[in-house]
Amino acid sequence: MRLTIAFDDISLPLPPMRAPDVRQRVIEAVLDLAADAGVDDVVLIAALALHRRMTDPELRHALGDRVFEAFAPHGLLMQHDAEDRRTSSTSGSPTTVRTSRSTAGRPRATC
Repeated sequence: MRLTIAFDDISLPLPPMRAPDVRQRVIEAVLDLAADAGVDDVVLIAALALHRRMTDPELRHALGDRVFEAFAPHGLLMQHDAEDRRTSSTSGSPTTVRTSRSTAGRPRATC
């Protein structure tokens, strides 16, 4: 089975979070449940919208060392680029729905 976990970037005007970040806690819990269910094909994606890309230290803070080290070196930690036309397609009118397939064929949609 495949699992793609999208998480918020750091651009929201929230109070600074202390380690462990809430994203780290939730993602670790979901990864534990997925492992127990036999899911071994997992990708993490930072849902940036139109915000800037996160730096590696920011990603490491948001996800924690264990998750960052398990995913980033293997290309399993990505950052969505809503403006990349090569990995997106548009359909529908007057509401536009853009789908992206930059996570190894896993569909994602943003409106």
